[in-house]
Amino acid sequence: MKVFLLVTLFFTPLAAFGQSAESIPNEDSLLRDARSSVPILLRILLPPGLREGYTLREYFASDAYVQASLGESDQERMDAIYYDAVELTHQHSSTTLLAAAFSVFEHKSIQLQMPGFILPIPLTSESNEHFDLRVSHLPAHIYSPKIGDVDKLQHFFSSAWLKKLFGMDWLVEFAGNFVEVGEQAFVVGGADDPRDKHANADGLNFGRNISRHIRRHGELDIAPSEFLTPNP
Repeated sequence: MKVFLLVTLFFTPLAAFGQSAESIPNEDSLLRDARSSVPILLRILLPPGLREGYTLREYFASDAYVQASLGESDQERMDAIYYDAVELTHQHSSTTLLAAAFSVFEHKSIQLQMPGFILPIPLTSESNEHFDLRVSHLPAHIYSPKIGDVDKLQHFFSSAWLKKLFGMDWLVEFAGNFVEVGEQAFVVGGADDPRDKHANADGLNFGRNISRHIRRHGELDIAPSEFLTPNP
């Protein structure tokens, strides 16, 4: 599962070439506040998708996010992650999905098992406190109230993003399966998890159904939770 993060990061520069769409009016003030917390150099230097992902990370770690999501189910909160990414990225689907995927990464690093040593690869520049707050605030029970599935968010949104980026189902499926096998072989504590693959498949189906520009007649056309299927 953790190696899936590296696949996403590897293809990140390609997302910078997406076309932009018409701006969404009345951007939420909470997101504006979160964006102002991102260091200005990151906002300037990072490609589209990652810079909005950093804004979402700031937002999800905040008390404002906790208050805004009170009373929502975890599936509704999953949908809200997507809607917030839409608002920040001005509706372009591949950039939106990259921002959503990046914002929900829930590992600080991955530990690659190399011959004779372990190579840690960092996945965030967040402080320990900020990271722990953000991850603790993410919806964890999107498939079942009894199973904590916060890692399935990154599988779902990353698969949807790769689908919009490349368009080929077989390539996204191959990447997901390859990552699971590679994680079991090369990542400390990694496993070939069929529930991760299931989340990948749901995300792929979501990616198939997103229009190139996300709005139709002023309304969001679909919600991620509509594409969640029973995950054994």
